[in-house]
Amino acid sequence: VCVCVCVCVCVCVFFLNPCGFSTAVAACAPFAWTAVAASIMSLNKASIWRIKYRDMKSPQKIRIRIGNMGVHECNGSGVYPAGIRCRDLCIEVLKVGFLKEEFTHALVAVEEKPNSEIRKSSDYVPASEYNRAESLHDEFLRTCFEEPHGNVQYKLLSHNHMQLVLRAFLTKAEWKADPMEQKRLENRIKPCNEQGKPSAN
Repeated sequence: VCVCVCVCVCVCVFFLNPCGFSTAVAACAPFAWTAVAASIMSLNKASIWRIKYRDMKSPQKIRIRIGNMGVHECNGSGVYPAGIRCRDLCIEVLKVGFLKEEFTHALVAVEEKPNSEIRKSSDYVPASEYNRAESLHDEFLRTCFEEPHGNVQYKLLSHNHMQLVLRAFLTKAEWKADPMEQKRLENRIKPCNEQGKPSAN
């Protein structure tokens, strides 16, 4: 109950008085709510930028390859998605069926800086390097940013677990998932091949 009340207070303060938001969070809990504040603020900023910079005059939507997507460094308050959760999510989704419309709905992506701007900053970590380094720490995500799929041009602030699931299929990660039944479709699928690697076949 205390947690719910605290979050509600922080959210209300943010919308009524953004300048006093950090003070409210600090009053709730010095450390734990800092992560909550960062997460809420990053999502709100992303939503605002999405409205401000969206191109309503373009005749068609911009299509981005999975191989050019990556995790934004501010996603989840800076905590990189866990491979075991990605694997479990994959199994849960496949049991009921995957719709690409679900993945694209409300997706928020930030375009990577141009190389000319990256070179000007000595402490900036390019999205490709960040994702490659983080994924190497996780046995389930180790292959996700291997070449030729390591060129990250768009950093996602949402849907990152599913994005990594799709990358696992793309790069043949070793997940060793067992065959499963799609009860609603009366179908039995095998998400991994004989080598234990995700396969769409």
